[in-house]
Amino acid sequence: MSCDDRELVALDKAVDVRFNTLVAKVDPLTALLLRRDQRWFAEILDDSQLFPDDRKSDRERARKKNLLAARLKVLDAIAPGSVAATPEGEWANALGSLRVRRGAGDTLEVALSAKLSYADLQEPLACALSGTVRPEGPLLVGDVAAAGDPVRMAHVRLRLQGATLRLVHDYQAYDKDHRPCNLEITTGSFFATNPAPPGKPSVLAARTVSPSFSCAGVQNSDEEEICGDPELAARDVEIARAYSQTIRRLEPRLAAALRADQRAYAKDNATEFATFLHPPWAKETSMVHSPDYARRELRLRLDERLAFLANLDEKRAGLTGLWAANNAVLTIAPAEGKTEGTLTAKGRKWVAGDRRRDCDFDSDGRIENGVFKPNAEFPRLSRDGVALIISPEDPDGEDAVAAGGPPSYCRMGSAKARLFPVKAGIEFDYDRIR
Repeated sequence: MSCDDRELVALDKAVDVRFNTLVAKVDPLTALLLRRDQRWFAEILDDSQLFPDDRKSDRERARKKNLLAARLKVLDAIAPGSVAATPEGEWANALGSLRVRRGAGDTLEVALSAKLSYADLQEPLACALSGTVRPEGPLLVGDVAAAGDPVRMAHVRLRLQGATLRLVHDYQAYDKDHRPCNLEITTGSFFATNPAPPGKPSVLAARTVSPSFSCAGVQNSDEEEICGDPELAARDVEIARAYSQTIRRLEPRLAAALRADQRAYAKDNATEFATFLHPPWAKETSMVHSPDYARRELRLRLDERLAFLANLDEKRAGLTGLWAANNAVLTIAPAEGKTEGTLTAKGRKWVAGDRRRDCDFDSDGRIENGVFKPNAEFPRLSRDGVALIISPEDPDGEDAVAAGGPPSYCRMGSAKARLFPVKAGIEFDYDRIR
């Protein structure tokens, strides 16, 4: 924004002052989530655009003024140390506002509203959802939908997490044609702007579900999401426990390989969450925040990793079965409807956050003298102790290029990967965009 626009500069400064004062007085988890929320607000505000056309400049100034005024109002309404005794009341974040009121019996009436004004969009994106939730264990569960559009319904879960209220759009299959308001903004951590009635600060620790790591000083986007989401935090604890139990029983060489794979997996979580928060394949709206989509991808990754660690099959002999790693998966199983002894090998390798770089290989074949003999072009498979190496002759690294260039089934340098044996019955999603 222009430095000589005194009104906008004053509003911007007021937002910064109020935010800094607020963060200094709230509990650590709320401070962490407020910092993320402020970053998302800054992305919406987007002060990087230049509009030489007078009409566009006037419109852009009005957009920024309205955003800053609304943000200041939200920050002013959040009282430091305020703790909601129940989800009832009014809540807000950078993407929208949430009202929760007592309904019939043990139900609560939920109303979510958002009006997102991005610099690159001609018109603001508006969404208003409402519905009823009821208790299911520690959660409040139900459906919300836009008025007059019951088909585009979101199944939601609510739960207090420290001083915040966590709302999650829970869906098993991504279907853009059934997104409420055609947006992915239902999921979020909301801050109390008018709790009814207020509770005691002493309840924070008791109702906060903590992950396996300390949330103090967390900077990675996936870890912020895990800290703010009690279900994801609990799943992270399960993963840490399964990893610890698994690594202890492995021989040193395999344990070292698993440690390297676990580090790569953790690093990719942040990349994937950031990618799905602003999906680059949705070119016209990639600037719009998609927390539903990003949270769903992170949850799928956590679920798959837990299944992988809890079902590592280090005693496997031979090539048949499921093989997996942080960036690749392969199955070798009897071919359906083919002659006895025919196997189908199907696999995939990918680069986190880049849907344009992957390998996708699929072939029938047979195992002869411990070697898979494919009927079609397929990477060479080689055992290295318990692990299985895909394309062992290729150089290491995501950007490494195999001699002679990448094979036809690859949109990246090579298919080389180190995979671990996983017990039967575990499913990995080959088809979702990674």
